[in-house]
Amino acid sequence: MIFVLGLVDDIKKLSVPLKFSVQILAAVTLIIFGIKVQFLGNEFLNITLTIIWVVGVTNAFNLLDIMDGLSSGIAVIATLTFFVLGVDAGKLFSPFAALALAGSCFGFLYYNFPPAKIFMGDAGSLFIGFMLASFSLTESYTKINNLAVLTPVVILGVPIFDTFFVMWMRARQGKPVYFGSPDHFPLRLKRSGLSVRQVITVTYSTGLALAVVAYVSTKLPVVQAGTLYLLVFAFSIFSGIKLSRMK
Repeated sequence: MIFVLGLVDDIKKLSVPLKFSVQILAAVTLIIFGIKVQFLGNEFLNITLTIIWVVGVTNAFNLLDIMDGLSSGIAVIATLTFFVLGVDAGKLFSPFAALALAGSCFGFLYYNFPPAKIFMGDAGSLFIGFMLASFSLTESYTKINNLAVLTPVVILGVPIFDTFFVMWMRARQGKPVYFGSPDHFPLRLKRSGLSVRQVITVTYSTGLALAVVAYVSTKLPVVQAGTLYLLVFAFSIFSGIKLSRMK
């Protein structure tokens, strides 16, 4: 469903309401098969948060696909992290599904790394974002601390940060958040003087650092894990402010 949506959108640009409608339908399909948020006490809230999360991550990953090798590389890092956490939790199906997607993205990255020979388009980016959102809902992460529900937010921190940053910048400029603009943080880093490969190196390094933080946080008591999450959040705010001041 998501792949076909992306493919049609690549061929003929679809309207925003139509794309959101199909994405919501796909999220509801996950819920029907039991893949959903389960840590909230109210079933209505669980379903609502699941739809927001799946649609949000799907589009966040799509928004990140703005530079050769960017989305595919972050996808490899994120899927391998879900694989490690899944195996660590004693799961079987979901971690190996994540590993399969990691292998696909890694094979694609060989041809997508700059200078790219092929591009994933919406058919690829929407599908990968949807799958990453789905994988995050199949894991229990840890029983050591209740803050582990934030682990997928950290793993997918790069596309989530870029989405909120772009929304913030567009709101400041009085533009609709769904309109295209050059406000993405990789494009701002490039305009600051970095080469495309240097921007990718910075982005990959950030993704790897977040993956390590996500894994370590599942092994820590609640106070230490909370401190780690607060540091990540503070760094995100600091980075956003610095990036927003770039002309």
